[in-house]
Order: sequence, then structure tokens, then C-alpha cells
Amino acid sequence: MLKSMLKKISRALSTSTLLFMITVYLTQAGWHRALTPSFFGMQEIAPRIYTDSPERSGQITEAIKKAEYNSLQFFTEISARPTYIICLKSNCEEIFGRMPLGLTLGYHRVLISPKGFTPSVLNHERIHVDLHALMGFQDLYRQRFPAWFDEGLSEFLSGRHCSFQRHNEADLARVLRADTFRDWNAMVADRAYGRHYGAACELVSRIAQATGIDGLRRIVLTVRDKDDFMRQMPSIVRR
Repeated sequence: MLKSMLKKISRALSTSTLLFMITVYLTQAGWHRALTPSFFGMQEIAPRIYTDSPERSGQITEAIKKAEYNSLQFFTEISARPTYIICLKSNCEEIFGRMPLGLTLGYHRVLISPKGFTPSVLNHERIHVDLHALMGFQDLYRQRFPAWFDEGLSEFLSGRHCSFQRHNEADLARVLRADTFRDWNAMVADRAYGRHYGAACELVSRIAQATGIDGLRRIVLTVRDKDDFMRQMPSIVRR
């Protein structure tokens, strides 16, 4: 009898937990809603492209094509097929919560906020997508590319000049310590986040100057783990 009662309690708890999770998912604004954008008013204007502004479909699809072409110039082949969510109206935060200009979730989702619908931001996020597509499950706990390189490469290839925010040698040294995205997010939480992005961009720029774009591409495409990555870094950015 006790065993039967415990099973009933377990089933009841499982059901209540599931209902609670569904309620939170449907009622609380956040990035999790990117999993099912159509549930929250986003319209699909092309395969894997959602927006709250379908009247701007042509402009949106053309901007995404350009970002994908820009990424193709570096990676030469593109296998990632992310879902884009282009949020252009002022109630974006009410749906997806507070967002940066752009946000990439793995290599599956790209969210763009109203202020982030620019060529450089779209380019930046698309580079993230194609870099992340080279990674595996182990990168969740041990990133093969340090966070500073992930952000720096995306910024360097975005078309925006690395000096868009002033940075100095101290900023470069600080950025090199951001191995994980937890490190990076903690660092860019201050008002000087633009300097950190500029510094990360500068570091990748120095690698490209030392190796050429082809050398930088080889490093990206052949690295298998973080140790190998650090061995391939030119001494100019080595710790």
C-alpha cells in the first residue's frame, strides 16, 4: 500500500511540476521564448526567420542574407542553419526580457533587439553561430575557444573597426583573462563593456596581422581543444 501511495504522490508531483514549468514558460518574459517564437506573436516571414514586423520582410531577409554572406567569406563553408528572431518593436522586452543588441544561443537561435538591427550586429551574431557550430558538447564545460576570442573574432569580422571604443594595454590584459562566458559576462557588466569588446577585437586583429586571414582561419578550423588553441596563438597575445 505504501508503495502504491508513493507512486501516486510521485505522479502528482511530476504533473504539478510540469504544469508549473509550462506556466512559467508561457507567462514569464525571457530568452527561453526563442524556442517557440510564434507562440508570442512573432510571424515567420521566411524559413527560420521570425519577426514582429512582417511589413519589413524584404529588408529583414536581405540583411540576413548579407550577414550570412559575410560569414561565408571567412568560414568558406556554412553548415549552421539557425532560427532568426528579429524584434523591431518597442514591446520586445515584454516578450523576451532585457536583451543586448544581439544574442546568439548556441548555434540554433539568433535574437536581434530593435536597436541591434544593423549590419555590424547581424554580422557579429552570425559569426558566433558559425564558430559555435564547430564546437561540441564538451564546450559547455570546457570551451575550446576562450570567450575573449569568441567575442573578438565576431567583432573583428563584423565590419566594425576595433577602435570603435578606446582601449589600452591594461584592457587587453584584462580581456585575456576571460576564458569562460561567465568570466566575460562578469567583465562586461560594467559601463566600460565597449572597451572590452574593442580590446577583444584588437587581440584577434593582432593574430590576423601575424598569421594572415588564412592563418587565422586555419587556427579556427583545426583547433580541437583549448590547449591546442593556446599553443597556436602567436606570442604577441600569449600570456
